[in-house]
Amino acid sequence: MPEKIGPHLLGRIPSKPDDRNYRLENFVGLGEATLDPAADAIDLIDAGLAELQKTTVSYKKWAATVYKDPTVTHWWQALNYFATAKQVLAPAPAPADSIWTNSEPTLDQGDYGTCVGNGEAQFGNTLPFDDKFDETDARAIYYEATILDGSPDDPDAKGGGQQGATVLSGEKAMKNRGRIASYALTTSLDTAKSWLATKGPIVVGSDWYYDMFYPNADNYITATGSYQGGHCYLLLGYHPSPDSFEFLNSWGASWGDNGHFFMKSADLAKLMKNGGEMWTAVELAL
Repeated sequence: MPEKIGPHLLGRIPSKPDDRNYRLENFVGLGEATLDPAADAIDLIDAGLAELQKTTVSYKKWAATVYKDPTVTHWWQALNYFATAKQVLAPAPAPADSIWTNSEPTLDQGDYGTCVGNGEAQFGNTLPFDDKFDETDARAIYYEATILDGSPDDPDAKGGGQQGATVLSGEKAMKNRGRIASYALTTSLDTAKSWLATKGPIVVGSDWYYDMFYPNADNYITATGSYQGGHCYLLLGYHPSPDSFEFLNSWGASWGDNGHFFMKSADLAKLMKNGGEMWTAVELAL
């Protein structure tokens, strides 16, 4: 665990609202039906096409004001992808208790505010991926995210730089590495629960409050105390009883339960209401 717990470990900058971002709500139901691929692939592709059109309707409107030919846009390419796919989206096997397993060592960002890189790296280390990312990878992802944000950071510079990064740029860095095909956003706890039940983990960015630094005896944290900054961490799953979510932090194995901690739904809902965000990969099989 870092020698001193405090704001220097934070580093998440809220992603700017953008209607062009995919919404996770429109992907939750895809691939959940048990279908005969030979007979039903076209139907599922059509369903996916309809969902993506709903997801990107605002993007289509925006693109029409910028591009003379919308076929050059990512929006068009994504729609065309669905139309030409030969295989359908298959759901990942859900864990028995909807808690996704990370079998790699818990990452420790040390005294660096590289939480966005660490959150994304932990995502890559969690099933169904298991990328075996280490701290070097995490810091590289963080640095690339700061470049994508337009403000390159150097955690090895004197003072560490450490102005932080957006989770959205962390997602883009993962896509640039070929680890995810596309990504989508939600702030809905119900959507998160549905995704966790069948698809995979979720990267969270939120405000961080003083009391959140100190888990209780059961490793629960509460979103109370004074505001300390923004933080990025990984959502692994949902426990119906009690009504709470399980997360993985990146402050080493000695913080929480081997880096794991819990938050009641009310606390996570508060964080989402106050500018929080949840991002995850939308995997499309070719």
